[in-house]
Amino acid sequence: MTMSPWQYRRSRVRRRKQPALPTAPRRAALQQQREMRTPGLIPPTNGLLARFLAPPHDYRGLDVQYRNIRHRLLDEFQPQTFSARATIDSLAADYVQLVRARRMADMLSRPQPLSNCEDEQWQFIHEAKKNLRLIDRALAVHAAKGAWTMPKRDAKNIANRLTKLLRDVEEDIAAGQDADVVPLEDFEIEERKPQTAMLAAVGLDYLQYADSASVTVMLTGTKRVPRRQRQQLRAILEFAASELRGWLRHSRNVEKQAIQHADSVLAALALAPKALMLAQDYIDRIERGIERKLKVLRAG
Repeated sequence: MTMSPWQYRRSRVRRRKQPALPTAPRRAALQQQREMRTPGLIPPTNGLLARFLAPPHDYRGLDVQYRNIRHRLLDEFQPQTFSARATIDSLAADYVQLVRARRMADMLSRPQPLSNCEDEQWQFIHEAKKNLRLIDRALAVHAAKGAWTMPKRDAKNIANRLTKLLRDVEEDIAAGQDADVVPLEDFEIEERKPQTAMLAAVGLDYLQYADSASVTVMLTGTKRVPRRQRQQLRAILEFAASELRGWLRHSRNVEKQAIQHADSVLAALALAPKALMLAQDYIDRIERGIERKLKVLRAG
């Protein structure tokens, strides 16, 4: 029997198996994911008040923050009644409002941004203090245990700092060997005393410590290091700490200016603290409301 082209095509089509309907927990999870993906969507079956309490969808992202807080509260308390769900909807809005109120209070006491140059200098000071703390900690651990046992992240930061410092030392030595170089002044000789002491203890081997990877391995203690190398590394770290302290002493004026810049805003608030007091009172009211609603949910 000859089949028509239509009959032949239908015989070749494979019937697709219908997917199984999701279970109730799976449907709830899919609905929650759909809410998280869709901006500003709060289904009426999940929260009648949430549709009106949710902030509008805009660049601030408060609607996303509200939905995230609300989902965390729903997971924590598992409300079974309308009043409990309504309390959670209102509580999520209170948390969002608390964040906004704290931002308002922070804006009142926040100074004007520093200039690009001042901000860059402040970042350098912050990084130098961080490196100095790490080096002092490494020297203290070595003095107590006689070995280097630092976390890899801290060891890598110190190794990068040593690499840059030793490259600068190499450039200073190369410049000092120039026949046309101007003799150093007395204050320059005094400033270079830590460098001279380091070179006297380490010698020409200092360049081998300019390799960041090998110094990181030494500081983490993952590889056994000969005693001479441990002593040389300690001398280099002491030199690095001395250099950082000297640089921070010369940068005190920048730090003082930044602190005075921040204190000027606080001085203005001290003369007229009404705005800040109102903001703090508003924050306290929101926090008390949150505490009351949490007690209701926990009691239920």
